[in-house]
Amino acid sequence: MNTEMKMYYILVDLIDWYATGCDKDNFIKLLELIESYGAGSPADVGDANDCGCCESWEEVIEEIRKLHEIGERISI
Repeated sequence: MNTEMKMYYILVDLIDWYATGCDKDNFIKLLELIESYGAGSPADVGDANDCGCCESWEEVIEEIRKLHEIGERISI
């Protein structure tokens, strides 16, 4: 698996972790840092995870949270 894909999976795991309860401000800063290394944008992650068209990390997080609430995603 190449580095870009590894970073992508780390990114999605972190979003799952956040959606189940960590500090939002620090988490957004972490996502932005990971994004700066080319691991994915909010639009890419949202699209790949059935979140629709997301323009910000906040939108991705909210959509993934909704998926957790309805049972479409499970906690890691």
